[in-house]
Amino acid sequence: MREQALLFEIRDKVGYITMNRPEKLNSLTKEALMDMEVFLSRLRENSECKSVIITGAGDKAFTSGADLDTFLKGREKVMGIEWSRYGQRLFAMFDELGKPTIAALNGLTLGGGLEIALACTFRFACPEARLGLPEITLGFIPGWGGTQRMPRLIGKARALELILTGEIIDAEKALAFGLVNRVVPRDELMKACEEMAQKIAKNAPLAIRFAMEAVNEGLNMPLKEGLILESTLAPMSCLTEDAEEGITAFLEKRKPDFKGR
Repeated sequence: MREQALLFEIRDKVGYITMNRPEKLNSLTKEALMDMEVFLSRLRENSECKSVIITGAGDKAFTSGADLDTFLKGREKVMGIEWSRYGQRLFAMFDELGKPTIAALNGLTLGGGLEIALACTFRFACPEARLGLPEITLGFIPGWGGTQRMPRLIGKARALELILTGEIIDAEKALAFGLVNRVVPRDELMKACEEMAQKIAKNAPLAIRFAMEAVNEGLNMPLKEGLILESTLAPMSCLTEDAEEGITAFLEKRKPDFKGR
């Protein structure tokens, strides 16, 4: 029986994925990535789950990225285009969930680990977290979305600074760069993530999905096309039962009871 490299549960309408190799800094094996694909598929199909938190076991690492000991076996195949595109497709599933994802960065967040965090909707870090894409120092470049997501998040110049130097930065610098949303004391990190998840979960699920689609897809379009997308999705959200409930609840001065319809 192989080790349970990823843990998965749904609790209080929140899905949890925990990378579970603390003795190896939660480094990612091929099997762990395949398990993550299964878990993300389950979360996408589960209507009771409103948001997702992903973190690492222990207090040293979110994840240090790919486990090179396993990935370098058969290197000519594994480190090539096949696994680059697999990782890209896998992390793209975060965009396709239709529900927000929060990365709780509880320590080292390097390489493929940072690429997971970049694919999430939000990133909360403890002060001890260290973030970076050090691939360049090993003679190659990030291949699971880092060169594309980081510039979109923090701008071309700062992204290239981190990618081309391989510098590993602390949480405060990551906050200043816009790489993380918040820096939270370690003992409050998961609570802060859960509070954000529950705050979002109070809102209409379809409206959340439409808003995320408008932002994510709109970023890949010229402004004029993005506005057309918004003007398509906004009326769709207004025609839902949840929108009718939201307006009715507002007029009746009560909390809405959204059903995701």
